[in-house]
Amino acid sequence: MGNRCVLQTTMVILLQLLMSPLFLSPTLLAQPSNDDCSTATSITDGQTPFDNFNATNSGIPVDSSQCSGTSVSNSGNDVWFSYTAPENGFLDVTTCPAGFDTDLVIYDGDCANLNQLSCNGDACFGFSSTILAQSVDPGATYLIRVGGFNGTQGSGILELTLTPANDPEDCTVVGDEDLDGLSDCEDPDCLNSPSCENDEWEGATPIDKGFTSFDNTLASTGGITSILGGCDASGAFNDIWYSYIAPEDGFLEISTCPGGIAGLDTDLFLYSGSCGNLTQLACDGDACGPNSGFGSFIDKTSVFAGETYFLRLGGFNGNRGSGNLLLNYSVSGDDCFAATTASLGPNTFDTSNLSNSATSVPLPDPSICPGTNLGQASQDIWFQFTAPTSGSLQFTTCEGTNFDTDLVIYTGTCNDLTQVACNGDNPNCSLFSSEISNFPAISGTQYYIRIGSYLNGGGPGELNITYSGQTPENCNQPGDEDEDGLADCVDPDCTGTPSCLELGQCSDGIDNDLDGLIDCSDWDCDSDQACLDCPTSLSQNLDPTDVSQIVQICAYTPEHTENEILRSFDTSQYPCDNGLRVLGVNVGIGFVDYASGPGLTTAVRAYI
Repeated sequence: MGNRCVLQTTMVILLQLLMSPLFLSPTLLAQPSNDDCSTATSITDGQTPFDNFNATNSGIPVDSSQCSGTSVSNSGNDVWFSYTAPENGFLDVTTCPAGFDTDLVIYDGDCANLNQLSCNGDACFGFSSTILAQSVDPGATYLIRVGGFNGTQGSGILELTLTPANDPEDCTVVGDEDLDGLSDCEDPDCLNSPSCENDEWEGATPIDKGFTSFDNTLASTGGITSILGGCDASGAFNDIWYSYIAPEDGFLEISTCPGGIAGLDTDLFLYSGSCGNLTQLACDGDACGPNSGFGSFIDKTSVFAGETYFLRLGGFNGNRGSGNLLLNYSVSGDDCFAATTASLGPNTFDTSNLSNSATSVPLPDPSICPGTNLGQASQDIWFQFTAPTSGSLQFTTCEGTNFDTDLVIYTGTCNDLTQVACNGDNPNCSLFSSEISNFPAISGTQYYIRIGSYLNGGGPGELNITYSGQTPENCNQPGDEDEDGLADCVDPDCTGTPSCLELGQCSDGIDNDLDGLIDCSDWDCDSDQACLDCPTSLSQNLDPTDVSQIVQICAYTPEHTENEILRSFDTSQYPCDNGLRVLGVNVGIGFVDYASGPGLTTAVRAYI
C-alpha cells in the first residue's frame, strides 16, 4: 500500500510539471526554418515532407474568391516553400492525404509584393488540399504556402508535379514558344506559315516594279552568307527573299532609301541562277548613308528577258524591322537610272515604245528656256554624257527627227536632278525640233539629257552632240572626223560610247574597248548572256602525292633543279570559243615531311 501511494504521488508531480508554463513556453519550442516567406525552403518536383508544429501565423489574408466552396481559411500556423519552374507548363500541388485539415496557396512575386495566383481548402479525404494545372513560366519562381484550417497543426507530404506545356511555336510573334531553341521562321514548325513564306529563297515572294512593304522581324538567317564585290554589307542576317522576272532586256535599280524608307540598317544582295547555283550580281550595305538610316541601294544592273532574279534583304548584323523596298525596272533609256550612254556625234534613238518618266522625276521647267514652247517631255528617252573637255557644246535633234521634241539637260543624280538648260522649238530646226547651243560644259562632268515629245507620241530620231566649231568624232564609222589623230574607239571622245563597249557586243570577235580582251575573255562580258555558260571558277582536289622522288619537269633555268610536280587543268569541256581568263591561282601545301636533316625551303610556282 505504501509503495502504491509513492507511485501515485510521483505521477501527479510529473503531470503537473508537463503542464506547467515552464514546459509550454514558446522560447523552449523551436519554430520551423521555413516559418516565414523570407525563409521559404526551395523545392523541386516530387515529394517533400513537412509539418507546421510550432509554426506562427503569417497574417497574410487569403483571397478565398479564387477557390470558393473549398473551405479555405486564412492558413494559420503556415510554412513556406519556393519553386522555380525549369520550363513552361502546368504545376499540380497537393497535400493529399495529409494527417490534418490543410490550406494551400500559391503566389508569384516576392515576399514584399506577393500576388496570389490560386488556393484550395478541402480537395480530398481528411480535408487536405490540391491545386491543379497552375500555369508556370520557365525560370519564374513561385511561393507555396501550406497552413492549417483555422490553425490546425500536423504533418504530411507536399507533392509537386510539372506537366510541360509543349506550346506550339507561334510563327507570328517573336519568341521561342515551344522552347526547342529555334525561334519563329528558323523553327521547322513554321515552314508552311504565311509569316515565313519568303524566309528562304525557295519561297521567294514574286514582286513587280514599285514599292513592296517588308518586315524581317520573324525571319531566320540562312542561305548564302558570302559577300562578293566588296560591298559594305554584313551578310544579310534575318533575311527575306523576293523574286523578279525581267520582261525584256534592261536594267534594275533597287533601294531601301527614300522613297523606300526602311526602319532598320539593311543589306541588299541580287542574284541570278537557280537552286544551289545562285550567282551574286550586286550587293550593298549603306549607300544611303546615316541620314537615311543606312539604307541600301543597288544601282543600274543589267537583266535579261525572261530570266528570274532573286533579291535577298536582311538586317546589318541581325537588325530587325520593317520598311519599304523600291524596285525600278527600265529598258535602256526609258528611265533616268537606265540612261543610255551618249557620245560626241550622232546618237540615234527611238521613243516609239517608251513610257513617261516616273512621277518622282520633276516636269521640265519652261522658265529656264522661255518662249521656246517647252512641253512636258512625254514618252521620253534619257542619255548620260560625260564632257571629255571643257568648252561650248551644242545638243540638237534638228536632223533625223520627225516629231515635235522637247530637250532638257540636267546635272546631279537621278534622285536629285538639277535642270540647267532646255529647248522646245528652235527656229533653226524644222518640224519643231530642239537645239541647245553654246552650253558651257565642264570637263569630266556627267550630264543627263532628256528627249521627249511636246505632246503624246514619239518616234525615231537623232541626238547630235558637238563642240562649237568642231566636227565631232563619229564613233560608229571608221575615220578620224575631228582630225585629232585618233580614230573611233582609240579617240577619248568615244570612251564609254555603246560602239566602244565590250558589254552588249560579246560575240562579235572584236576588242571593242581596246583592252586586249575579246568577248567572253573580257570581264565586262561576265554578265552577258553570250558568256553565261563559261565557268567562273575551277578547282582541284587535294593531292597526297609523295613528291620526294619526282625529278625536275618544269625547270627552265639552271637554278631550278629541285624536285617539282606539275598540275594542269583541262578546260576543253567548256563552250568558250575565246578561251578562259585566269584571274588568279590559289595553291596550298597541306603537309611537308622531311625524312632527315633540317629541311629545305619549299616554294610554289604557277606556270600559265
